[in-house]
Amino acid sequence: MDSLSSKLSQIQQKFQIDNISNIISINAKIIKEFEKIIIEFKTFRNDISRIQNSLNEIEKDVNTINSKSIRLLEQITTIYDKKVIVNTKQNLLESLNHHFIVKENDIILLTSILKPIDENFFQVFFKIKQIYIDCQKLLIEEHKKLGIEILEKISKCLDMAFEKLYYVIQQELKSTQYESYEIKDIVKKALYILFEKHDLFNKCLETISEKRQILLSNNFQRALVLGNPLISIYPIEMVAYDPL
Repeated sequence: MDSLSSKLSQIQQKFQIDNISNIISINAKIIKEFEKIIIEFKTFRNDISRIQNSLNEIEKDVNTINSKSIRLLEQITTIYDKKVIVNTKQNLLESLNHHFIVKENDIILLTSILKPIDENFFQVFFKIKQIYIDCQKLLIEEHKKLGIEILEKISKCLDMAFEKLYYVIQQELKSTQYESYEIKDIVKKALYILFEKHDLFNKCLETISEKRQILLSNNFQRALVLGNPLISIYPIEMVAYDPL
């Protein structure tokens, strides 16, 4: 009986020992598995950290690229605006060269006494007169400074042209020996232009009037003394009738 009890006691002790060993073994395995999981989590955390760092770097690169892109767009916009301004100025310059710039030969033709007053003179005069009118339009718009500069030059040129017209008309009227009251077409055209300058125009009218008075006086004296046998015009007889 005692031996049986002893054996049961040994069996129980062995069972407990085995049971504890199994528990320890299982716990050890569980701990190892947890250790593996912890290592994997650490690895995963490191991977996430690297990914986050990479994302941060990418974000920095993107921000840098965006910043450079914005600056580039600003530069492109600035360059485009400057190009528009340059094109506008270029077009304006071409327009000026085409329309507002007077050739040196035209100025000489218009102002030099040595050059005759003919159709070329009148063409150049009216061309420059139109430029003068267009310059006045520039004064109303954005290009006031440019309009004033051109206007001053053109105004001086036109004043010299008026003076030339006046001088040539005076010389023409004073040097011509009229046979009739007809005035040359070139003088009529010049007088039409001089009408803008009332002082010069009135002086020319005075010269024409004086010339015609001289012509009438000369014709009257000629008719009084000589007549004109070629067209059967005889001297005018001055007779004082005596009532006695």
